Amino acid sequence: MLHLKPPAWTKDELSKLKAAGCTVSSAFSPRDNSLAVFTSTTKASSSSWTGAVPIDNDVYLTTLDRVPSKLRRDFVSDTYVTFSKLSRHITDLRTRDPLLLQSEDALTTYSNVVDDYLVALSAHIEALEHRGPSSQRSSAHYQSLYSSLHLMQTVYLPASGSRRGLVGEELLDWLNRNFIAPSTEEGVSLAALDTPWTDANFWPYIVRSVLRGMARSAVHFLAKLENHPSPYLQHLAGSLVPLLGAHPRSSAYGMDNEFFLAWRQWKERVAVLRREFDAMPQREGVDEWRAEVSDILGILEGNAEVVLRSCKDSEAGWREAVCVWGVWVRVGLRRDDLPELVKDVVEQLPADSTSVEDMLHMALLEGTFGKVIEHANALDIWLVAHMTDVLGPLSVLDDLPDQETAVSVRDYLVLSYAEYLRADPHLWRITVDYMYTCGELGERMADQILLTVPITRADAGGETRDVEMGDATTAATAPSSSATNDATIGGVEALSEICREHAREHVRRQICKNAARIFLQQADYGLAISYYLSAEDYAGIGRAANRLLDEFVEHGPQKFIEKAGQIAIGLHLPENLGEQAVFAHRLLFVQRYAEFHKLCQDGDLSTAAEHLIDMFNAEIVPRTWWALLLADASELLSSGQLVFRSDEICELLGRLEVLQSRVQNGYSAESLGVLAKIGQGDRTRLATKRLEVVRLSLARYYARCGSIGVGGRGHLVDDWVVA
Repeated sequence: MLHLKPPAWTKDELSKLKAAGCTVSSAFSPRDNSLAVFTSTTKASSSSWTGAVPIDNDVYLTTLDRVPSKLRRDFVSDTYVTFSKLSRHITDLRTRDPLLLQSEDALTTYSNVVDDYLVALSAHIEALEHRGPSSQRSSAHYQSLYSSLHLMQTVYLPASGSRRGLVGEELLDWLNRNFIAPSTEEGVSLAALDTPWTDANFWPYIVRSVLRGMARSAVHFLAKLENHPSPYLQHLAGSLVPLLGAHPRSSAYGMDNEFFLAWRQWKERVAVLRREFDAMPQREGVDEWRAEVSDILGILEGNAEVVLRSCKDSEAGWREAVCVWGVWVRVGLRRDDLPELVKDVVEQLPADSTSVEDMLHMALLEGTFGKVIEHANALDIWLVAHMTDVLGPLSVLDDLPDQETAVSVRDYLVLSYAEYLRADPHLWRITVDYMYTCGELGERMADQILLTVPITRADAGGETRDVEMGDATTAATAPSSSATNDATIGGVEALSEICREHAREHVRRQICKNAARIFLQQADYGLAISYYLSAEDYAGIGRAANRLLDEFVEHGPQKFIEKAGQIAIGLHLPENLGEQAVFAHRLLFVQRYAEFHKLCQDGDLSTAAEHLIDMFNAEIVPRTWWALLLADASELLSSGQLVFRSDEICELLGRLEVLQSRVQNGYSAESLGVLAKIGQGDRTRLATKRLEVVRLSLARYYARCGSIGVGGRGHLVDDWVVA
């Protein structure tokens, strides 16, 4: 059962569908997780169906992924910023020199990027914890993401940029930050006691503190033993305190050789204390503290058996053993040694095969990246996408494109994450940015999303709704609204900016073309023409010009002047358009013809006459409009002013001759079409008669010009007086 949120149809609408022999169908996309939901006929009614659907028959697009919660959406948005930063950096390095992708500086940058991801995860975990116990499970999930991403950084992206250094201290730091032991509560509880050694947790706390390299915590409680009844234990504790404080850490030395020398000297001091311990009476401290002190010394000596036994009952288990190994047992441990170490440790302390987190951590330490991807994907699609995105430049993945799909492992996983984001329409911008980093396939998928991003328009009822950029049918009935148009313009400009950012010029043009079509359907001709021009769709400009001319035919000059006035002043079309020039001429004719009627309204008939002659001379007047413009010329002649020169009258008479010749040859519908539409009754017959009136007016005017000997413009009565 498929449930759409929000519902596409109400129960009443579905009842009407059923009564009409229709049903709701769906079709899955072969390329992604999306599906189309639409109305269709049932098989039983297909033969008798009348073709009428009782409700809208729009196609609704949805995905099978669950829409992210608001908190998850915030997390996605925060980490997207970091992803974009890394993507730009990798593109820059690849452009300069692909070898730079694996330089130490690059590794440091990748490590810093992971730091940003970890900060975002920490903030998300904190936000979940503030929501109370109900979010405890989600909090644990994101803590698993944190520990896994942090381990990847520790093993593969050291902050120094070099993977050749000692790794023991770094692994121990990872362990202590992600699997805290002993707990703070245990320490506080013991500190409140006057004789803490009597508490059952006293020695386990000290042993765990020593094992985890927390010398300060161990020393604090060992110092309490100066009041212990046993003088032997007092002496041992007094010797352990400075010994633990002097424990050399590799991070404190600039050179490995210096560290190894200090470590060997320190181990000699441990050996001395072991001999003192072994020299104690055999029964001293038995069943009280002897075994625990021996274990502490065993840890300091680097005794593998003691370390494994101490880690056995720990929650971190095998992980703890691996992470403390390079501090106590094998201080020269390096990253290349980890796979063998993990294998040996897991034989003694098996990992929990039912825990995805355990399996992922083991795969990261072993360097088995096929398993890393498998387990990271099982844990969270966000994790696997961003983990592989960071690891991609290191060439640790088998990242060659698949021979059949031509898609690399990294691109496939990032595209899968982007598909998951598509479940939330509000995340479309983030979605396409992820897709655009995924080669040709990702670019095509992102292009398709941009072409279907809804833009705002006004319904007939005045409410605002969304219309897909490619949905011409739905948008056709929408009236113009300045507020809605502003929103639409903002949406189109945002889409265009993304296209420019990713060099998708053909997509930008299509978006502008779709927007222009919607504006044209709203009779907002100025915006329609502007966007058609931005799309370099000159045929669209021609269609808009024709619609404007239809406004003149249907509503007269006043409405035509208002609508033509929407066209931006100073709008210039490119020159040398070739075959496309006819559309530019059509727009120019609209502008000049609107100016002509505005001049007539203002009483500037002489300038209006100049415009009319200029339009003919520029050859921008469509043949179907010749008759109407000649009729306009006749109207000017009836004003009593000499508005045309005699040579201009000859030009008009020549046009009239051509027009009448076409009418006589059977092209009256084409030649008189526009003039006929404006008339009443038998429009073609009236248009033909009107042409005769035009001929008579032009001939009479020409005769007057000749009789008074004038070729210029002026007032006819004044010229007669002069004559």
